[in-house]
Amino acid sequence: MGQSGAVAVMTVGVIYLLLYTLKNKEMTMNNIIVGMGEALWDVLPEGKKIGGAPANFAYHVSQFGFDSRVVSAIGDDKLGNEILENFDSKKLNYLIEKVPLSHRNCASGTGS
Repeated sequence: MGQSGAVAVMTVGVIYLLLYTLKNKEMTMNNIIVGMGEALWDVLPEGKKIGGAPANFAYHVSQFGFDSRVVSAIGDDKLGNEILENFDSKKLNYLIEKVPLSHRNCASGTGS
């Protein structure tokens, strides 16, 4: 699935969540929505952009006023620190483990 397909699926998911919430009124602002999975940089011809479907989902539902969190792991490196700076600038809540670079293959990821 290409990036535009993933965005479409995520958008449909957010809309479904909102409609379900409005219909059932079971979800209150005390509930937490968690995006659990990768947080990475999409490296595109026009530059790098924050990526990872779970992180994007958590951000988008937060824009509708829901309490959301990103749960992930990143490398303890420059790119990992930039991910946290990006989340902080967007006021996105997160629970992220920094993995030491001494562990093989644990540098912060990029996707292209």
